[in-house]
Amino acid sequence: MKNKLFVISILLIVSKPVLSQEERKTDSFLITDEVQVSGVPVSYSSYFSEFKLNKKDLFVRYGKEEISTIGFTNSYTVTEFPLLAKYFTNDKFSVLFGPKVGFLRKNGFMMPEGTSLFSTFGFQYDITEKFSIEGRINHMLTKKDPSVNYSVGNNMIYKLGTRFKF
Repeated sequence: MKNKLFVISILLIVSKPVLSQEERKTDSFLITDEVQVSGVPVSYSSYFSEFKLNKKDLFVRYGKEEISTIGFTNSYTVTEFPLLAKYFTNDKFSVLFGPKVGFLRKNGFMMPEGTSLFSTFGFQYDITEKFSIEGRINHMLTKKDPSVNYSVGNNMIYKLGTRFKF
């Protein structure tokens, strides 16, 4: 039953952006480049640490995620700091939720209008002890300057990925 719930949850997380992209609905899936980023992402880094809150099923996860883009004239770096509670429903399936703060730097300088607060909700399924798949939905809570946009439209960011623990 929990495996079916996990598969349905992942399908719902992934289907929204895919369907919106195929139907070309600009109001529900819009990628903008209002900060004039030219170039491609050149580096991505992510790490997290987990701490047990009780003996069995409740953890706190702190992390840092950073992506940098370098163009001809400007460089941009988005740094995010999630602080998530992780609750295991069984040995392999867990639910993640909590706040996340994101910062935008342009040419090495912090842009105050690029600071955003998110609420995060996600699922994690441990395939093996060292390999897991994770999906998250990040909802932007703060109103930001409309001239700075580094997220998906409607203030939602969808993430689906894998993690290798070592």
